[in-house]
Amino acid sequence: MNIKLVLPRISHHPLPLALPTTEDPRLVPVLRYLYEHIGELLELNALARQLGFSPRSLSRLFQECLSISFGQYLKLRRMMAAMELLLQTKQTVTEIAYAVGYNSLASFSNTFYKIVGR
Repeated sequence: MNIKLVLPRISHHPLPLALPTTEDPRLVPVLRYLYEHIGELLELNALARQLGFSPRSLSRLFQECLSISFGQYLKLRRMMAAMELLLQTKQTVTEIAYAVGYNSLASFSNTFYKIVGR
């Protein structure tokens, strides 16, 4: 079923989606950066160096503060951004997939259905 048709039907029911957050001053700027640059290529190693962490330290910080990996957090953040766009704009699913950082519609679609469970 088309994603644009699925989301409005299930949006009336709670989805098991929650984006963890933290007040840890080391991680807050990282989360803000991810939010502001969601459509860009975001890789742990490059992001860590750019924000003054070692990749291993940043990875540990995600686990310690959020209890999920960097990759899991990024996937959830992208899906939540996509769902907002799906519900609030007239953009196509393909446009939204690229806008939230996916390189292919197939990858976006697979992730969407895994998270939504439909």
